[in-house]
Amino acid sequence: MVLSGGAVYASYEVGVLKYLFEGDRDHAPIEPDIFTGTSAGAFNAAALVATIEKDYRRAIEFLEDVWLNRIADNAGCGRNGIYRIRADVARLFNPRCLTRPLNILDDFARDGGYFARELSERALDFTRTTGRIQERALGFVDISAAIDGTPLERTVRENLRFDRILTSDLKLKIITTNWKLGRVEIFENEDLNEEIGPRMVLASTAVPGVFPPADINGDPHVDGGVLMNTPLAPAIQSGADILHVISLDPDPRRISMPRLPNTVSILDRMSRIQQAMNLERDLDNVHRVNRLLELQDLAGAVGHDATRVSARLLEIAGGPTTRVPKKLTVHHYHPTDPLGGAFGLLSVDRDTIQRFIDLGYRDAGRHSCTAARCVVPGLQRPSDPDCPCRDRVPV
Repeated sequence: MVLSGGAVYASYEVGVLKYLFEGDRDHAPIEPDIFTGTSAGAFNAAALVATIEKDYRRAIEFLEDVWLNRIADNAGCGRNGIYRIRADVARLFNPRCLTRPLNILDDFARDGGYFARELSERALDFTRTTGRIQERALGFVDISAAIDGTPLERTVRENLRFDRILTSDLKLKIITTNWKLGRVEIFENEDLNEEIGPRMVLASTAVPGVFPPADINGDPHVDGGVLMNTPLAPAIQSGADILHVISLDPDPRRISMPRLPNTVSILDRMSRIQQAMNLERDLDNVHRVNRLLELQDLAGAVGHDATRVSARLLEIAGGPTTRVPKKLTVHHYHPTDPLGGAFGLLSVDRDTIQRFIDLGYRDAGRHSCTAARCVVPGLQRPSDPDCPCRDRVPV
């Protein structure tokens, strides 16, 4: 089970997982034994591995409850399980927030002290650095200063049982980006102890510029989605031969172009296209290796040295699948249409999260391997993602 990142959009994964774990008349429930995740997908993967204990339905019920009742903002008062806006003046005009005025005053007092320290440190840094004044002034711009990530840390520590992850028979791989070295780092069950495990999950979910990096072994780590938003290769390297991949972006052609382009929409589209193309490249590599291994079988059938043919074909294939000389099946699930724009990533109201879960469940029930361009040994991978065929390849 490969779970990609996407902040609040990762609640869509809960709906897909719910459908897959329940099964229907066309296929039996699936019970994955390998989970890989990036960013919010890492949180979902860790929560499931810590909870499953052979009962997949109960685990997904737990994860759904976490999203709806512990992460979602049920009061509509800026209280959720991911973040808090510092010095949020909108709370002063919300009657539901004023039921606890002392809490608001306490938050504003702490936020005032925080901003004072931040401004002091940045002013000092401005006087100590050299260079053009415009570049030095950019040091005062930090959106993350307005966001308190303490709720996310509390959610991770209160809902993920790292002692169970350590002893689980299920394999777990969490992806982060080493912010100092600029490389992907992968953490497994044995790394996720109760002391450092929470920091690894927080690192994988730390969107740069929104949440601060998490320190792991002396290096800052951030969102794994910077370099690997859909961790297909780690699952393959763990020995998976049937993979269920959930990504959170539709085909880029389904993302509407704004009538008047703006910086936010441009950056959002650029990120989505890059992530979609990276996954497409990985899926093409898997399909290529499948076809080459079929040629290897044919070479063996006509008397050629299959071992030498296999080595050469895998060398030609390249990509993340070269370590696994076996045919793979990859089922790909993703939204038909965009779940929202860049700002929707942090829309934590309960109704929105429930809508994403329901949408994931519905899309999984309508899944077509032809339309989703899944990779199935012995079958040509469709070239047109808009193909209307609604076939079902058994899982």
